[in-house]
Amino acid sequence: MLTVRRVAGSMLAVFALSACSAGPSGPSGPSDSGITTKAPGDILTQVRANSTGQTSVHIRGKGSCPSGPFQVDMKLRSDDQATGVVVVNQEELRVTADKGNVYVLATPSFWASEVSAAQAAKIGTHWVKIPRESNPCLSALTKFSNVLANYLNYPGDPKKGSGNAVFGVPAVMLMLPPDVAIWVQTHGPVLPVRVDEPTSQTAISLGEWGTPVTVTLPDQTDTVNASVVAGATAVK
Repeated sequence: MLTVRRVAGSMLAVFALSACSAGPSGPSGPSDSGITTKAPGDILTQVRANSTGQTSVHIRGKGSCPSGPFQVDMKLRSDDQATGVVVVNQEELRVTADKGNVYVLATPSFWASEVSAAQAAKIGTHWVKIPRESNPCLSALTKFSNVLANYLNYPGDPKKGSGNAVFGVPAVMLMLPPDVAIWVQTHGPVLPVRVDEPTSQTAISLGEWGTPVTVTLPDQTDTVNASVVAGATAVK
């Protein structure tokens, strides 16, 4: 079933982190924030506060749930609405979310592999409305606060790591035990751009902070409640 240990078991950055900068400061781009002179704990405290204060974030990458790998490309709003794509078993799922529900649109062949033929027939080409908290993985991939908690609230005291850039973006690396690395951009707002945890093969890119995100929920006439389709709340 589609569940996760954090947001994902393994996420790799797949998009340019230059999009993470929140606007230019003069003709040469965002100015140096000066965070490299601060103590690691102070930097992480500021990162957490600044991220929480944002209205949106774009995450991209890939990872794995207990049943297998997935890819994700989601735009999340701080009001818990979200929109994007999750790929599971080479099947592309269109995903939108409001505060309490996640809506999934998949091919009939995907549902046929997830539930019985009779249940898949009930779904057809409709969206399936799933209570968000009934599916931990979908909840983790579509809820703004979950993403911040999963990737920025690792325990331990941070230390500065080596390196001053990630994918060409000026950044400082904060290391948390045993092997977590949080990259924080050093130009423009103090915000995270990448998180790595090699032990669990976790790596995720975060960008486009505060960029307006339009979320269009499916029409109710084109939606099937998961409760009507017993078993459809489980997406492998």
